[in-house]
Amino acid sequence: MLPFFFLAMYERDGRPAEVLLRDFLRAKLSPRVRPYKTENLYKYLQKEGKAIAKQGKTTATVGKRPAGKGK
Repeated sequence: MLPFFFLAMYERDGRPAEVLLRDFLRAKLSPRVRPYKTENLYKYLQKEGKAIAKQGKTTATVGKRPAGKGK
């Protein structure tokens, strides 16, 4: 009867024992290796920036008016 009393009365951080037990078992029984990989978009942007710098082009002047021209 003690295990049933524990399940009925135990609560941690507002979560009952059943939920804690379910989460614990999910973490232990699930595979440790992620089945997917994320793409690092910053790596691609950095490569593209280096390629542009090698060509001598800058993106800072795109869309700006030439110096010396009026409004």
